[in-house]
Amino acid sequence: MTITDSSLRIVRREEESNFEKDVVQKSADEPKLFYKFINGEMNKETIETIIKGGKAYQTAKEMNDNE
Repeated sequence: MTITDSSLRIVRREEESNFEKDVVQKSADEPKLFYKFINGEMNKETIETIIKGGKAYQTAKEMNDNE
């Protein structure tokens, strides 16, 4: 049996879902765990610049204005 990328993604999503459910269930007894999880989710990096056609755009509005 071979492991494919799609099957790994499915397993990972299931594990993430189970972890999130566990955090929610424990949130009343362990509020630090809940806040640590939330702060970790909020601090994820976001895409700040989009490069299209050799030009850099900061917002979708800038892309629409220049087309």
